Amino acid sequence: MSDTSQLPTASAPRPDVPPLLSFSLALWLGAALAYNGAQAATARSCFVVAIVSAVLCLVALLIHWKAVRALPMLLVAGLLGGAGWALSCGGLLHGDEARTPTGGTIELRAIEDARDFGFGPVFAAEVLTGDGAGLHVRACLPEGAQTPLYGNRVVGDASWSNVGESGKDRAWSAGLSHDIKLSSCEIKQEQGVFSAISTVRTRAISMLNVQAEPGTESGSALLQALLCGYRGNLSDSALYDAFKTTGLAHLVAVSGAHLSIASMAFGIVLRKLRTGRGVLIGAQVLFLASFLVLTGCSPSSVRAAIMAGASLLSFFAGKRHASLAAVGLAVVAFILLDAKNAVSVSFTLSALSTAGIVMFAPLFSGWVDRVQFAPIRVACGPVVITLASSVLTGAYSAALFSQTSLVGPLANVLTAPFFPVLCVGGYVSCAAGLAFPFTAHACVGAACVAATWFNNLVQACAAIPHAAIPIYANPAVCLAVSGAFAAALWMAWPTRVSARTASALLAGAVVLCVVPWAVSARCSDEVVMLDVGQGDAFLVRSKGSAVLIDTGTNDAMLREALARHRVLSLDAVIISHGDDDHMGSLEDVANVVEIDNVLVANDAFSCACDSCERLLHAASLAARDGSVLGLSPGDEIEVGNFSLSVIWPDSFSDEGGNADSLCLLMTHNVSSTDATRSATMLFTGDAEAEQLEYMIDEEHIGNVDVLKVGHHGSRASLTDEVARELSPNIALISVGEGNRYGHPADECLAILDGVGAQVFRTDEQEDVSCTFENDGTVRVQVG
Repeated sequence: MSDTSQLPTASAPRPDVPPLLSFSLALWLGAALAYNGAQAATARSCFVVAIVSAVLCLVALLIHWKAVRALPMLLVAGLLGGAGWALSCGGLLHGDEARTPTGGTIELRAIEDARDFGFGPVFAAEVLTGDGAGLHVRACLPEGAQTPLYGNRVVGDASWSNVGESGKDRAWSAGLSHDIKLSSCEIKQEQGVFSAISTVRTRAISMLNVQAEPGTESGSALLQALLCGYRGNLSDSALYDAFKTTGLAHLVAVSGAHLSIASMAFGIVLRKLRTGRGVLIGAQVLFLASFLVLTGCSPSSVRAAIMAGASLLSFFAGKRHASLAAVGLAVVAFILLDAKNAVSVSFTLSALSTAGIVMFAPLFSGWVDRVQFAPIRVACGPVVITLASSVLTGAYSAALFSQTSLVGPLANVLTAPFFPVLCVGGYVSCAAGLAFPFTAHACVGAACVAATWFNNLVQACAAIPHAAIPIYANPAVCLAVSGAFAAALWMAWPTRVSARTASALLAGAVVLCVVPWAVSARCSDEVVMLDVGQGDAFLVRSKGSAVLIDTGTNDAMLREALARHRVLSLDAVIISHGDDDHMGSLEDVANVVEIDNVLVANDAFSCACDSCERLLHAASLAARDGSVLGLSPGDEIEVGNFSLSVIWPDSFSDEGGNADSLCLLMTHNVSSTDATRSATMLFTGDAEAEQLEYMIDEEHIGNVDVLKVGHHGSRASLTDEVARELSPNIALISVGEGNRYGHPADECLAILDGVGAQVFRTDEQEDVSCTFENDGTVRVQVG
């Protein structure tokens, strides 16, 4: 019997792709490739190749002009033009890097909101005065200094330095030429019209903080991100992790997607209520204008507003060809204004999400319009927009966050109807509070309560077991795959797809996603030193069991590392001590990996220090059912063929600090064929030579095959005597490239070399896997 059930055909015709959009995409690709390549070139070579590219671009445009509809030549012209422009900008940045400004009093203008990472606010800024005028730099203020917002002027005494090796790639992508540190600073407001806008934004952020009711702090943080583009409170909270876990991070970003979803959903409701065209347009213009004012007219908000405007033109006027051309024109304009936009993550998400909405929202709307029940059609409007915006960005976002949300479709369906209401209601409440201060408490308080309820819904979705899984993928490859999928969807636009075929395609996609994770990456007994930058994270697994010892503090790097090794669940996470570089990512990893238990030193429960308090709080949130257990010397943890014995500390003497690190002696419990002893490994956390000497004297440890070098290879981590007693064949040092501590110390490396240890470091070899064989040998694989 043939299958006659079919999905509905789209009511809207397939849009044509205007030449301007094709040209803009080629220009974008050429600029992105050239800007990244320019980093490794010299200023002179950048300018020479830029001139050649410009000439060839003009030739290609001339050929295109003479040969009507010569699309290939238009694409070549776009690639060459983008490359030439980006190379010239790269050459200028090299010239900026070569400048050597002197110290002294300078004035800066913040070009982004500052973030405080515990050692003082850090932000990108433009230098306004002195011999460094015109440079874009990364500025660091003294610890405890007021945190500047976008547009604030900062005056202070500065010292200059070149960007360190570890931060060069990030600085190049942001167009920053130097690092500066201010020993003193004073924050001033901008002058003129911009000052008024900046003042409104500052007042709005403050009002959302002050007027929030007790218990609605998370709602206040969400509204600050949605309405003002300020993510300082949101990014530092577990709430942002919940948005990432549920695939809703795009909702709290200043992007075309965020604004388009909110404004278009708002417009859909107005249309369903049969609002007049004039009122509809006026409401949308007012909505975009309020967004620009409350976000301080930052470049990202202006970009988002322009992209959202193109989306609205398509959705409400039905002129998708013109809208796609407008998107293309916007892409060209933004890249010509600033070539580094070509490699900007926020620009990529904003532009591609807008293009997805313009092109595919009518297709999905056509399917929804065939639903007979009107309330469902209205409720599905925001879902349609979200789905369309994800066509070109979903895979890219997953690669950026190193995770993919399995509850994303459910979370979008549940939250999409409420999101535009929250945004529009938030703008109205904020505007009322600013215009009439006596209403601020009532208006903002109500908005914060509503935002808190919204957050509770997001967090409930994030709490579903295996809500997200870690993935490891190249963002560029994901973009290419998304582009191919979008092209296939566009080409198949008028085709009727049977329900059976659609089900088979869906099942095939699920199988392709799940099977690689269902099959274990390795069946061997192994310990993997994960590259998480300046921090520790060691994966121990055997016979289907897995334990993570420490998490580091770089969330993205840890998620990527777990994804590379296909880790979906952990029997336990063992935290050596409460320093951030050993437990900072504990809460984040729990969002993508199921954790049965968190294990800490037993004395941490009775220690009153701040680090132990933070550790226990994070552990209770990370562990399933809040199962946090204490470990004392003599305790053992079985991980397949491995036994981990606790040998330190007997009791805390350093308030849970380095000297109180949990130390574990691991034994591989497989009888070797030649009757030699089983291989052993010592995990030391940040314990150093003084603590190791005590363990040796008490005969807790002797010779080991593998040594996790304490405290990232600091000067005090080893002595000649300790190294001779341990006599490791393999030494593992987890350390960040170009770290400011000078780890590992030359003295430590010399000591290890003196005992014949083979040293492996994450800053040089990235992940390091140690496979424990049945004959007692340890095989090492890097990368």
